[in-house]
Order: sequence, then structure tokens, then C-alpha cells
Amino acid sequence: MSDFENDLCILLSDVARHMRTYGNQLAQQHGTTLAQLTILERLQREPDITQNELAAITELSSMTVAWLTGSRSSVSSSAAPIPKTGACGVYN
Repeated sequence: MSDFENDLCILLSDVARHMRTYGNQLAQQHGTTLAQLTILERLQREPDITQNELAAITELSSMTVAWLTGSRSSVSSSAAPIPKTGACGVYN
């Protein structure tokens, strides 16, 4: 590889790293992760996208994508309410 090609590869790698860092900071401000925001954005643009395609885009496993996309809705709809306790752990 020539010096120009090598420098270009290093520059592209640095830009990608900076973009991921910036994306993670933005996601953190919204209480989520970059992967979750990426998944939500892709689902909004492409509602028929497959789980495997989302996994490839986010560089996660297919199971992790399934957990990120399905766990919140399935847990919130099927979980029993958590009993409220007082300061000493005594049920109210």
C-alpha cells in the first residue's frame, strides 16, 4: 500500500471512531445506547428489515437484537407489578 492509501485508511478509521463516540454521547443523553437508537431508526425507515440485517448493521448478535427490540415490550406487558415497600422494606 502506498503512503496515501495507508494515511487514508487511518483517517477513515479515526473518523469512524469519532462518530461512534459522538453517537454514544448523544444516545446517553437520551438514556439509551447507540445500538438501540440505530435499531429504532432503521425500523422506522425500513419496517420490514430482518433481525439478521439489524444484527449486521449494529455489529451485534441476532439474539442481542432480539433482546433489545423485544424485551421491553414483553416484560412490561407480562410482569406482575412490583409491590411498594416502605423505608425498611416492609410492605405498605
